Amino acid sequence: MVIEGWTQTLGAGPLLLIAAASIVALLFLIIKLRMHALVALIVISLATAFATGIPANKVVPVLIDGFGTTLGTVALLVGLGAMLGRIVETSGGAKVLADYLIGVFGEKRAPFALGLASLIFGFPIFFDAGLVVMLPVVFAVAHRLGGECCATASPPPVRSP
Repeated sequence: MVIEGWTQTLGAGPLLLIAAASIVALLFLIIKLRMHALVALIVISLATAFATGIPANKVVPVLIDGFGTTLGTVALLVGLGAMLGRIVETSGGAKVLADYLIGVFGEKRAPFALGLASLIFGFPIFFDAGLVVMLPVVFAVAHRLGGECCATASPPPVRSP
């Protein structure tokens, strides 16, 4: 991105050090201070911009342009994926797919079945949309298995006749 009226005066070494420090600071804010990731990312982005010497009156427009471009593409992808996932859920497709997968692989291999279904869904669509599309299927499998769908789950209680 080109910022009009400003030229970079730092070399590659200082810029790499600033980038490394920014990553460490971001991880510290999120992991140790438990700051929300979006807020931490904005704070670190602003600090990185100032550390690299970008003038204050240029920082906010660059930040907004960067977020706007990213959010525009990701929001559209996730929004359409959520709609497709909701259609799969309300049409009963998630339940049918969950029942079929459990029938083929068995309840003990439900995580493998979900992984395989996610892989099949993941080829034609991006990860974000694939995750949103697969969530109804994951919830359907979890509901079918009584709320637990992992290999370490205890077996259901035996009912006496």
